[in-house]
Amino acid sequence: MRLIGDVHGRIGDYLSLIRDVPRSIQLGDMGLDYSALPNSPSHVFIMGNHDNYSVVHPCVAHSQGWGIHEGWFLIRGAESTDKALRVEGIDWWADEQLSDRECDLVIDAYTKARPDYVASHDCPQMLLPKLGIDGKGSRTNQLLQALYEIHQPIRWIYGHHHCNHVQYAGGVGDYTIFQCLDELAYIDVPDTEYSNIPKKALIISRYNPYLPQWSILRRRPFPF
Repeated sequence: MRLIGDVHGRIGDYLSLIRDVPRSIQLGDMGLDYSALPNSPSHVFIMGNHDNYSVVHPCVAHSQGWGIHEGWFLIRGAESTDKALRVEGIDWWADEQLSDRECDLVIDAYTKARPDYVASHDCPQMLLPKLGIDGKGSRTNQLLQALYEIHQPIRWIYGHHHCNHVQYAGGVGDYTIFQCLDELAYIDVPDTEYSNIPKKALIISRYNPYLPQWSILRRRPFPF
């Protein structure tokens, strides 16, 4: 599975990233115009805070904003810090974050699923200081924190913060790998990782940490 960071309207670059892979999940902030996107259930995206909530594209994973796709538990949404500069219904939507009622439904679904793999647009509250963000975060950050405290997955991959960042949480042999993907950055998680292997045997990445494969136009794998 290829997971891809924020696109922000650079659809041509995004299409080049999915052209040669069978399946992908884009982590939100695809943009506002989806007319050039393929209608394929194999290449889906999560809605972020810079997406068009007046359009429901077939490639949106779980239009309600959460659910399981190809073994990944997906959660949409984030708070726009620049919403004062935007126009509601044009480039900002008030439902960019899940409502309190929807958050309760997400918690119920996550508690039942207890997933090993999570992909979201934003991240749990506890990661914010490492990203240089003060305060308690948004309702979305607090929701994601509540999910992590209920159940700790093997991997949690997110976007929104426009940086490549890795952080580990938990104890030795039983930890969660949190990975933030920069704009148009991507990581390929091998299908072999989906088997029921213990966390202590987890293969973190197939990429050599000393040979990052950088490429032009910011189209690049996660650098480790």
